[in-house]
Amino acid sequence: MPRKGFLRFSWILAALLLIAGLSSAQQARYDFIISGAHIIDGTGAPWVAGDIGITGDRIAAIGDLRKASSAKRVNAANLVVAPGFIDVQGQSEFNVLVDNRVASKVSQGVTTEITGEGDSIAPVNDRMRKEGEDAARKYGVTLDWYSLADYFQHFERTKSTINLGTFVGAGGIRNYVMGENNRPATPVELDQMRQLVAQAMQQGAFGVSTALEYSGHLCLYRRNR
Repeated sequence: MPRKGFLRFSWILAALLLIAGLSSAQQARYDFIISGAHIIDGTGAPWVAGDIGITGDRIAAIGDLRKASSAKRVNAANLVVAPGFIDVQGQSEFNVLVDNRVASKVSQGVTTEITGEGDSIAPVNDRMRKEGEDAARKYGVTLDWYSLADYFQHFERTKSTINLGTFVGAGGIRNYVMGENNRPATPVELDQMRQLVAQAMQQGAFGVSTALEYSGHLCLYRRNR
């Protein structure tokens, strides 16, 4: 086939496939459709008007779905549909275990939280777990984790409505090794802290966070007391 003829054929084929895809999307059945929304895709491109078809927990189609069927259709005229927002300094690592709906986040459009500022939910030892027993008992949370890997397994079982990532907090690591003693760490203690941080990083921590202001307040309080 001559090159021009091949290119013309390729364009025709592409157009037919696009039409077939649109037709298939129109005829498909979805769990629910968000219709007439101002859709923002998160890339920085201008919004476009259209419909979004949802199947299960996945976006199955975006476009003109007026002829498609669904169990439920949500009218989003004059409303914006956008990727979920990320709260980069949240503190809900315990709260998400109490109520997996996390309504205070989701109602603001937050679907991912990054936590672990200065302190983190793990790692913890027996002493630290005992200190948290009263709060856990009050809210019906089982303290069944020591490491960050243990915590993530617990978090997965809750089927939370949001995603969660965490740093490993330097304050928590110091507390794990030294308690609240206001003194410099020994070389042996520093080495133990390094090992705990390395383990947390291997288990999914994004990095190490510090909040030195809080440690300063703690030391000042203890000196004045």
